[in-house]
Amino acid sequence: MGVLPSFGVAWTLDKEKFMERLKPAISKFRLRATYGWLGNDNVSTSENRFFYQSIVNLNNGGRGYTFGLPTAVVDAYPGISITRYENPNVQWEISRQTNFGIDLGFFNGALTFTGDYYQQYRYNIVQQRAGVTASAGFQAAILANLGEYKSKGFDAELTYNKNFGQSLWIQSRGTFTYATGEFVKYDEPTYAYPYLSRLGLNSNQTRGYIAERLFIDDAEVANSPQQQFGGEAVRGGDIKYVDVNKDGVINSNDMVAIGHPTVPEITYGFGPSIGYQSFDLSFFFSGNARTSLFIRPYTYNSSNNTYGTAPFGNRFSPNSVLQAWADSYWSEENQNIYAQYPRLSQDATANNTQTSTFWMRDASFIRLKQAELGYNIKGIAIKDTT
Repeated sequence: MGVLPSFGVAWTLDKEKFMERLKPAISKFRLRATYGWLGNDNVSTSENRFFYQSIVNLNNGGRGYTFGLPTAVVDAYPGISITRYENPNVQWEISRQTNFGIDLGFFNGALTFTGDYYQQYRYNIVQQRAGVTASAGFQAAILANLGEYKSKGFDAELTYNKNFGQSLWIQSRGTFTYATGEFVKYDEPTYAYPYLSRLGLNSNQTRGYIAERLFIDDAEVANSPQQQFGGEAVRGGDIKYVDVNKDGVINSNDMVAIGHPTVPEITYGFGPSIGYQSFDLSFFFSGNARTSLFIRPYTYNSSNNTYGTAPFGNRFSPNSVLQAWADSYWSEENQNIYAQYPRLSQDATANNTQTSTFWMRDASFIRLKQAELGYNIKGIAIKDTT
């Protein structure tokens, strides 16, 4: 149980006497403000809902022991495993929210604008304790109210409705949303390199390697910082990554925040509807901005990792390779270090499938979502049967 108050106020200025002389130019003018707290008791997975109880398995065969030789087991006993430690101090996640809004109407409501600016501060976010490992004697992760996250955004809507006599009318609408956030407190170890911290980053921010280009040949690989993933040897035509910390080795210490968040920070839409006599035309555009996507260079096959694009995991399928990749890839005959695809191989290589700027793309777009042309046949009415 929690006490989470909230309150709001509004001031309708267009009802005030000092606004009379501005009418009908400003037909609506309203200011709004709200402030309060919200609670979330669903702070983790469904298995972790009741933190005051531990989860102990007294019949775990994987942690048991046996008597006798491996070829002639005399007796076997199960072991004990712990998947969650009790923590009666875990509390709700709390969100403190502030919102300021404005509603405007012009020319007797022909043009209207609604805007809202908000700030949100979340705290008591349940996270896993950093640095708590099996070497310290713990079998399960230690969870506690540790994280803090702040976000802010702006929503706006603009509409216009106007009749020009009996024959012509126009209706239009536009929306715009901007939302971003960052971690203020995050339980993590003290990193040797500040860029490894998640503090100040968006919750949807991707971390990865900076891809410089492709290796020209094996000789360049031998004279470059060492980069090995999964023990596989790197060869000419593989992706070359930037040694961010300049230690001569490419590893997790060289991973940085890359691109924009995978969830768009900006979304928008707009479109008019125009009618003249019996004809009407309408269309609507939508789009987003400040977002990145990462191409998946291979699809996991039941037997091994094979190159392809989902859902076609079979490398022998004619749908497995994009035309852009087929037209631009590194080969011994064409050592293009800026090709769109690294050297070809039968199975996916760990070096070339790391999350990096090589597979990053700008996911911003604008599209025509709807277009409609209509004609109203006079004398035909649609009967409402509801």
